[in-house]
Amino acid sequence: MELHKKNVNRSSVLVYNQENIDVFFNEKNGKNNIIPIDIDSDNSNLIEVEEKQTKTIILSEGKTLRLLSLELFGDKAFWVYIYQENIDIIPNPNIVSSGLNLKIPDIDKYFIKKDDSESISKAIQEGIRILDSKKRY
Repeated sequence: MELHKKNVNRSSVLVYNQENIDVFFNEKNGKNNIIPIDIDSDNSNLIEVEEKQTKTIILSEGKTLRLLSLELFGDKAFWVYIYQENIDIIPNPNIVSSGLNLKIPDIDKYFIKKDDSESISKAIQEGIRILDSKKRY
């Protein structure tokens, strides 16, 4: 049985043969997950997994997460998703230093839609939950 290996991107590798495909995802903790995918034995085509590139932005002087959210997504309510994507460098969403290189959240991951009241309401509720949890400490 001949195995083929292809680096798809920096975070995954596909190993495939006529019967199946194993996808190895490199996690931040260094562990690998193996997800076997059965394919038709007549089909040996490589299936590529496309991973979105993380976009970043440097927070300028005087900007807040809310203002950045308004600029990027059309509503201040979506600040919560910027915070969640950058929680490792922003311990408190009320105190954010300028000059931080922030990851921009993927609009599909968080269902960010400026003209959708349900999307905005969900973001507002998540923001309230986060801010309430920060008041306890």
